[in-house]
Amino acid sequence: MRDKIWFHKSKDDFRCWLHWGETCWNYEGYLFKNAHQNSIGVALGGEENDFTINLGIKNLFNFYFGVENLFPRKLMDKLFEYTTRRYGISLFEEYISVEFHRDDMGYSKGWKGYHKMIDWKSILFGKQTYQKDDLTELRGYIEMPEGKYWSTVKVFKSAWTRKRFAKPITMLRFDITPDIPIPEPGKGENSWDIDDDALYSITLAADSVDDALIKVAESVVRTRTKRAGANWKPSKGFEVRK
Repeated sequence: MRDKIWFHKSKDDFRCWLHWGETCWNYEGYLFKNAHQNSIGVALGGEENDFTINLGIKNLFNFYFGVENLFPRKLMDKLFEYTTRRYGISLFEEYISVEFHRDDMGYSKGWKGYHKMIDWKSILFGKQTYQKDDLTELRGYIEMPEGKYWSTVKVFKSAWTRKRFAKPITMLRFDITPDIPIPEPGKGENSWDIDDDALYSITLAADSVDDALIKVAESVVRTRTKRAGANWKPSKGFEVRK
């Protein structure tokens, strides 16, 4: 068993493992649209791998390479106090994450390392400011299979701006509140969400009032279908008439 070698991989081919006795070398990799992160880093210690190396360029590749049970477990636990220490840099849409000897679980008794989230967009373009301009308020209805749900629709424009270089982001948004909440089935995942639920209000972006109302109807239909099927009805029935 000590010198036995065997190999296996996942059905999606993104992950594979090479076992050599008690040691396991593992690889996880993603290409192109499945590569979601810009990063380079190393993780040492922890309950699984002795170390993990990761490298990624968004929309090109992400890979993770690790080894389990390469070094004596007592040595790894003594060095890293049963936790994982991370070193590296990750670039996200809004922030740069810098880690050095970071205890990501917070279990160690000593220094928990260094972690800094840097708002690179604010440094480069200036702090983002938000402005809301109320445009109008009107009445409309959400057309559902069981009938029409009349609603109050508040129309406003949202704008996010920065001081330097960046083009302002603007969108037309709608705050919609039905007079009668639109019934939806509960998620049914826990004891507190198995009962019927409802949509009481929603805020969304759309091209027009009609477009916004249609999007709400489509969203509720998708939720009903996903949770309970297309023909679902609330236990107390619908309050609106066709």
